[in-house]
Amino acid sequence: MNKITPVIPGLTPVRTVHLDVWGSAPGMTTLLLLLLIFFAFPVPSSAQTYCHLITSQTQSVLPGYAMPFDLATNQLLVKATCNSHGVVTIHAGTGSPNNAIYAVGYLWNQGMWQRFQVRGPQRVGDWLIGTGTAIFYVPEWQLQEPNYVLVYSCSRDTTTASWNCGCKDTMCTTSQWQMQLFQYSGM
Repeated sequence: MNKITPVIPGLTPVRTVHLDVWGSAPGMTTLLLLLLIFFAFPVPSSAQTYCHLITSQTQSVLPGYAMPFDLATNQLLVKATCNSHGVVTIHAGTGSPNNAIYAVGYLWNQGMWQRFQVRGPQRVGDWLIGTGTAIFYVPEWQLQEPNYVLVYSCSRDTTTASWNCGCKDTMCTTSQWQMQLFQYSGM
């Protein structure tokens, strides 16, 4: 499994500084000691790990939904990352201007579809160009089971300039919501 670790700037000492705290205000020594401990021993982050379950076109999704792939290029268009605190991030699109992602997605939650917003750096009306993300919390007990998420995305055919959206097959005669599953067992 691939892991994504956020970059956290570390404190690298380049020189030693002597602080004379004698005669300083009361509590200054304690404050300086706490600051030293805080920067010397940073709190570990909770790394995001890929947790999507559909990774190949040989897998299947539920009837009535499309695979989370651009079927013409075999690129995975919907991915998920999770962490041990229940934070799930849905990543849609490839970053290409030839991808468009609808700004609304759905999570299957306790027997019903729950709507969520997909956000991205370039929005045109209800569509995001290139890439979109959604971040939400899923309780630990639920995250240990397969979860369903729906995203609707389109890929532009550069030879015909037509948009193919939610393709069920390579002919793209039927548009459907694209389903991805995610599960995190690293609790």
